[in-house]
Amino acid sequence: MEKRYISIPEVIDLLSSREGLTDLEKENLSYAEKFAKIDPKEVKKVKEDILSIVDIPEKALVKILDLKPETPGELTAILSTYGVMITDENLNALTDYLKKLRF
Repeated sequence: MEKRYISIPEVIDLLSSREGLTDLEKENLSYAEKFAKIDPKEVKKVKEDILSIVDIPEKALVKILDLKPETPGELTAILSTYGVMITDENLNALTDYLKKLRF
């Protein structure tokens, strides 16, 4: 079994495509639907767009998708948790891109 990090929108996509969910899976789907900040259908494109702006580890990318920071300070706080430092230019470009996303 392969281990990988998935974002909250990806949880929605994964669970909503399954039949006969257990009670726990239904609770997880409900939670994910409440807290998703990006459309599950857009996750792949958003990941590609973010990685085209700046190369960051998968863990940091997933956390950005989950939290959808809207200020450079919020984004810096997330990235620094994973030991990632990016230029101010990339920080501002990424922040501007994330602000444009709607859900």
